[in-house]
Amino acid sequence: MTEKTADFQPFKRSWQFWLNRRLPPQKERTLGQRSIFIFPSRFGLAYLFVCLFLYILGTNYQNNLILLMSFTLIGFFITSILFSYANLSGLTIKSSQTNPVYVHDTAQIPLYLSNCLDRNTLTFSFGKHTETTLNLASERDKVLVPFKAEKRGMVNPGRVTLKSYFPLGLFRCWTHLDLDIEVLVYPQPVESYVPLLHLDDVSDTPRANAEEMDDFVGIRDHIPGESLSRISWKHVARNQQKLVSKEFADSEFDPSWISLHQIQGNDLESKLSRLAFAVNYYSQQNALFGLELNKTTIAPGVGNEHRLSCLKALALW
Repeated sequence: MTEKTADFQPFKRSWQFWLNRRLPPQKERTLGQRSIFIFPSRFGLAYLFVCLFLYILGTNYQNNLILLMSFTLIGFFITSILFSYANLSGLTIKSSQTNPVYVHDTAQIPLYLSNCLDRNTLTFSFGKHTETTLNLASERDKVLVPFKAEKRGMVNPGRVTLKSYFPLGLFRCWTHLDLDIEVLVYPQPVESYVPLLHLDDVSDTPRANAEEMDDFVGIRDHIPGESLSRISWKHVARNQQKLVSKEFADSEFDPSWISLHQIQGNDLESKLSRLAFAVNYYSQQNALFGLELNKTTIAPGVGNEHRLSCLKALALW
């Protein structure tokens, strides 16, 4: 942190404290006097300088025409304040659930607007992230505001900035709203081979062999994720056909697992990224698998809901 940045830290803390008291987190907010701020823009300051220059020039030369022009321009300046405020006043902004994304991906955060008929040139952004502009709002509108996720977990993108330079660009009318938004960010998948393990490999708990406990009843198609010990290699070699498994009475085939312990290395984020890739890969293969993260365990399953549950566990780990 540079000295210049450090000098601004007390000011930033005071500013955030004041904002949190004046505009606390709220899912829905209607803009009014407490939440709208108006300051001259750079163009507005230059405009004021020209008005002042014309006034001094007209006074010095006692030229009524120049004085009239300066007074007229100042009248436009003052009137613009009212139009700027009216463009945001009464506008209701509501946050909604955001779809999960991966780290380094851009989330499109939906904001719903109401009481927004004929609102002009509204610009939305989260901090220094990309801005999105709504040129002319209808009675009810939806805006997708981009936010690039830089870390995993349940991330709050911070305050959304809404600003407008309507009507003449003389004023910057704006607000900073904390709409209590949360974005679930998954670890960025990193391609890596993560083999499926079985329960005894994950927990070091001995398990009985199903073939020793149950009666053999026949052959069926092999299901991805089953133990290789169940494959009937004789039938595969004899008929040169696809994999088939032995089926036993009253037995449930042994599901497979992926575990944090099987990933080598000390970088937790890298290990979680490799597991995220494995979750997506085995879900595409329709394999039955579970996820083991020390004290957090996701029971074996298949399908997209199971995949999302595993990714959420990785994100919140």
